[in-house]
Amino acid sequence: MPPRRTVRRGFAVMAVVGVVACTLTRDIPRAPAPVNACPAAVCAAYVGQTPTPTCQSGACETSAQIDYVLVVNVPQTSLFAPGQVFAIRSADLFTRTTANCKGRGCTVLPPLASLDGNYLVNPAGATTVGRVLSTPAVVTSLPIQVTMRPLWSQLPSDTPTDAADLGIPLDTVFGATRVPTYPDAPKGPGGASSVEFHVSVPAGRYERSVMPTAPFDDAFPPDIRAVLVPAPRYDQVLLVTDGSAIVEYPTPLSREGGDLDGFTVALVDAVTGRRASTLKTLGASDTSATLRVHRATGDETRLLDLRLAPPLAKADVLPVLSYAFVAGNPVTLRYPALPDPVVVEGTVGTDASDGGSSTPVAASIELASYELETTAEIDKNLKLQLVRRILTDAVGHYSVRLPPGRYHAAITPVDTSTASSGVASVGVGPARIAMSPTEDIRIASSPIVQKGRFLTLRPTARVRGR
Repeated sequence: MPPRRTVRRGFAVMAVVGVVACTLTRDIPRAPAPVNACPAAVCAAYVGQTPTPTCQSGACETSAQIDYVLVVNVPQTSLFAPGQVFAIRSADLFTRTTANCKGRGCTVLPPLASLDGNYLVNPAGATTVGRVLSTPAVVTSLPIQVTMRPLWSQLPSDTPTDAADLGIPLDTVFGATRVPTYPDAPKGPGGASSVEFHVSVPAGRYERSVMPTAPFDDAFPPDIRAVLVPAPRYDQVLLVTDGSAIVEYPTPLSREGGDLDGFTVALVDAVTGRRASTLKTLGASDTSATLRVHRATGDETRLLDLRLAPPLAKADVLPVLSYAFVAGNPVTLRYPALPDPVVVEGTVGTDASDGGSSTPVAASIELASYELETTAEIDKNLKLQLVRRILTDAVGHYSVRLPPGRYHAAITPVDTSTASSGVASVGVGPARIAMSPTEDIRIASSPIVQKGRFLTLRPTARVRGR
């Protein structure tokens, strides 16, 4: 009898387990498999598209060509063109082929050009600017620095402009210099070894700048011109024998209430800010300067600014003066008198406008003037600008000496993981000391020391869209 009771108990347990299992799995919902299909008439919602999109494999597609630029960064470890950056128009992606790269599945990078050259001055060219480079007088190669600024255009037929202005991420390429070792290499000043430049760039259009270095930059102008680099070649910059490659611009100068000792004057590109002429350092008795420009291709149409800059020792409190240059219309560039600079002290902290407390933040501050006070009214075409970059201490305190006026400030926290960058218009006024992105506050000419100027580091805004 006991054996039978044991068997019944085991059967009962197994039955219960079976019922529980059926209950758990009976009502589980089943998800439908995804289907690649366009909803009815959804492709008609793309108004104005030519040709009209149609449903292809579950998506609205059109066969219209979209123009774009493919940018290829070659790693430094590559055997071919290490560290180079290539930009390829979509229309040119498959126009170049090789034996191992054909068809639409393979793209051949543009060729890489290797440029070498010198800035050579003939004896007559040296005489034109009043410099003796060698005795006896021979063709002389000047020490130089070279840059290649990539140019681009929306359409191949358009006039090329700075690639960065069009959103193409191509950086300026800086050339290297080296001493040539071939037997007939030109000599440098005084018979010393010459220097030539070398630079490798992808084929394309560039603004090439070949600029003599000190102490020759005050007499010989940079050669700046747009060039097409189609293939490897040897590039030479040569001032012609009769000196006709040089254009001279006498420039009257003065300063109210002082002299211009240590100031520098030059013509700069109004768009890029790059120097386009010789650089003249002035003495205490100088009242004019002769600036020289190389008659390079396109110089007649380049917009230039006449720029008068203070000596480095005073660049923290004296602004740069610039004026739109017009050839054939010389004007006296008069540096105005400015009120004495004042000391502004304060703290950078987080925004407390929501009722919370502000936390001091260690940060870097860039202050750029947009309206400076002068002791007398100046020509409205003159532009004064001062840019200062300072660091706070560990608790956000700063102290800076500035001429009175109005400034824009860009604030960047030292620890970017705990705070955000902020941009604001700032200054110091008699009764207003707070700072906000929309607030203009003037730095007054008194008191000499202005304390308690709190700069608010605003949180960054999130912007979403499509």
